[in-house]
Amino acid sequence: MAEVFIGLGSNTRPVHHLQLACRALDALLADTAASLVYASPAVGGGPPYLNMVVRGHTSLAPESLVDALKAIEQSAGRQRGRPEVTLDLDLLCFGDLVSPSLRLPRDDVLEHAFVLRPLAELAPERRHPVSGVSFAEHWREAAGHLGDLTPRGTLGTLTPEPGSHGDPR
Repeated sequence: MAEVFIGLGSNTRPVHHLQLACRALDALLADTAASLVYASPAVGGGPPYLNMVVRGHTSLAPESLVDALKAIEQSAGRQRGRPEVTLDLDLLCFGDLVSPSLRLPRDDVLEHAFVLRPLAELAPERRHPVSGVSFAEHWREAAGHLGDLTPRGTLGTLTPEPGSHGDPR
């Protein structure tokens, strides 16, 4: 079974959509673990996001896992090309697989704090498949310049707040 890391993000009813995604990933993957949830500004505009990373194990092929992630997005009402995103799921790493055609590992891992910090939290000693440097070391080197990021806690402790990240009550 391959160890996989999946990035989750939402800026439309994000607590609800992240909870929905975690339940779906628990059913899809074995031995899941989740990072803290982080708030960050949207890349390219739009409402701010809540982001997290989930680690798990799968016997699926990478292409099948990507298809399953897209199906979860669609079930959450994802409409591509809009600044309001119900749910965005990205396969960040699939074991040590390096595949340009599958975009693995995703460039986002080293480009965005909302991906790298949760990865460093979940798997500090795990090494990036291309650089060979641990996620924790990458985070130490990049923390000062990758952007704004606010820890919000674990997903289980968050409640939808009126007017906060689009979660109405």
